[in-house]
Amino acid sequence: MLKDLKNKALALGMKAMDTDAAKKVMSSEDFQSFAMKAMQTGFKVRQDLDSAKKMVAQRLNVATEDDLKSLKRQIDRLERNVRNLSNENEKLKAELETQKGE
Repeated sequence: MLKDLKNKALALGMKAMDTDAAKKVMSSEDFQSFAMKAMQTGFKVRQDLDSAKKMVAQRLNVATEDDLKSLKRQIDRLERNVRNLSNENEKLKAELETQKGE
């Protein structure tokens, strides 16, 4: 339902942007300046929120999303190492059995 609403809003927005009046507004230097400032402000707000989340997490001594991603990468590397070592161990066992049989 929410996806349908989003798609309808997007379709209406695209239709509205296709009008001559909208094209005129979007091509104006003032609008372009405003749009750039709006995007920069949105980016700055996201950065500030991320920074605040990180600070709160550190003060509460809880893991951040970045900490969890880092741990996940480290666990994945360790699991690959374990698999590789296990495979190598199996090869060495097979080699040893072959040498015993000779």
